[in-house]
Amino acid sequence: MQKADLSNVSSSFLAEVLGVTRDAVSKLYATGVIRQNGVARGKYSLFDAVPAYLDHLRANKGSDVDARLKLAQVEKIRQHVKQMENELVKTSDAAAVFRAASAAWRDEASKLPQRVARRISKLKDPSEIREILCGALDQVFYRFEKGLNQHLDGATQHGTENRNLSVSRRVTTPAR
Repeated sequence: MQKADLSNVSSSFLAEVLGVTRDAVSKLYATGVIRQNGVARGKYSLFDAVPAYLDHLRANKGSDVDARLKLAQVEKIRQHVKQMENELVKTSDAAAVFRAASAAWRDEASKLPQRVARRISKLKDPSEIREILCGALDQVFYRFEKGLNQHLDGATQHGTENRNLSVSRRVTTPAR
């Protein structure tokens, strides 16, 4: 709907926006809470009707059960929006964490051959080699996760992140 159309909406559309019935819109008009726009009968301006309706709800919150319900719904929506805003992470922050995580993973993974080369060179049994490699990979992941969580804890302390990230890995037993 274009801006011009918002100053000339039907009572049905206004009812849908306000979350009430058409009869309730008529009652709001009859009691003087909202006014028609003067263009045509049964036509309203959202720019005038919505704030007037909200003012009516606030003014009658102690006596009108429906008004209290509407205000509670509005508050619930505000809290939900606030929660969603708190969960947003800037793309640049996420990219910085990803870069740090990738560098940490690369650094730990590059040390892997040094750690296991001598041990596996003497072995003939593939299951023993697999076990050593899996243990070494678990150590890489442990060090990676530790570094990542330290990075995120630092972000939390500086206010750039509002929640902790718990990295989990499901360890699977390799096929023998």
